[in-house]
Amino acid sequence: MKLPIQIALAFMKRKDSLIPNFTTLVSVLGVAVGVASFLVVVTVFNSFENQLKHILMGANPHLMVFKIPTGIPNVQLYQKDLVKKITKPIETVALFEYSEVVISKGNRTAATIIKGIEGAGGASGPDLKAVISPPESLESLTQGSAGSKDYFEGNTANVPNLDQVPVILGKGLALKLDAKIGDEVNFVTNPYGGASKSRLQKLVVKGILSVGLAQYDEKLSLMNFYDSSAMFGAPKSAKGIEIRFKDPSDSLIVAREIERKTPYGVKAWQDLNRDLFSQVERDGSAIKIIVLIITFVAAFNIIVTLSLAVVDRTKQISILRSMGANRRFIISVFVSMGGILGAAGASVGIVLGLCVLRLFQGFELGELQAYYFLERIPVDYEPKLMISSFIVAFILSFVSALYPAWKATLVAPLSGLKPGSG
Repeated sequence: MKLPIQIALAFMKRKDSLIPNFTTLVSVLGVAVGVASFLVVVTVFNSFENQLKHILMGANPHLMVFKIPTGIPNVQLYQKDLVKKITKPIETVALFEYSEVVISKGNRTAATIIKGIEGAGGASGPDLKAVISPPESLESLTQGSAGSKDYFEGNTANVPNLDQVPVILGKGLALKLDAKIGDEVNFVTNPYGGASKSRLQKLVVKGILSVGLAQYDEKLSLMNFYDSSAMFGAPKSAKGIEIRFKDPSDSLIVAREIERKTPYGVKAWQDLNRDLFSQVERDGSAIKIIVLIITFVAAFNIIVTLSLAVVDRTKQISILRSMGANRRFIISVFVSMGGILGAAGASVGIVLGLCVLRLFQGFELGELQAYYFLERIPVDYEPKLMISSFIVAFILSFVSALYPAWKATLVAPLSGLKPGSG
């Protein structure tokens, strides 16, 4: 161990003791709390934002072209024309239906958005399968009821059989209705595009959708596209087209390209809940800045600690100067003290932050999910963030040590040896 570091460690202990002195402990604790606070806040907010993106991409396709409530006529021809206009690699293109209804079970009722999709083959299929229980229930939406596809293709003489139509309910919606897999739920519909009188439509719950975002889990229901078309749409028409790209980031570029070329609405997944993302980003930035300031204050507390060390160790500094230690050597001693305090505080802070994150992981928000949108606090550990927190704390501590180190070089070789000194 180099001599400056040995002397620095000696200065950080109580005189004639191996125990760290009070100011050392306070400095380490201050840096640790600052680093832990920064690590916890940034990790939770980054995880929160990532979780929102994951949920939105799971509950929605990458791109939607739509016309609500009337629908896009001759939608299959338009779909072929639309695909020709898109230059980015496409993975899946599918049709969807959309309608808002009141659904009931027994004496319980709730408003829901029913979205008709092409089951596992739809543009949202791969992501939806991960958030539906049981996963195989998505396959029940792949094929419609007898006659529903014929009706969509224009064969209105073949009346669809819409008894016992499968449906997947959002988790929150199922709780409101007290509906479980295998139960029947009902809603009033005007089937076959208004060709007959309204009637009570029976659905069978095949699965539960739980994307983790309250506003989806409490409002969304999924059906087969052809069944929902027979209930809410018209032949050869659909409320919209959904597209899944090989690279999800292409969706915003394509949306801006085709919205000038189509009379219909165009939304990329980034456009959905834009206000929500803006709010999260705005609030997150403000809190991150506040916590960063706390970290700066904790690190610069080292200036006070080392300044007190200069006063307290005046005699030892003067002895070192009288023995031939130059100013560079004295600076290295106090800079080493700053580096040790920063490294120790950052290490303790990272461990403390990980412990807090461990407690937060999976913590249910309960009633607070109405404000924070998620059911649980998300925690995605980021090694790069831990490393950067350590480096920043170390650099701040190093810089904070420069002024006290310069003050220490001003101690005269004989000033600490005068009668009555330290």
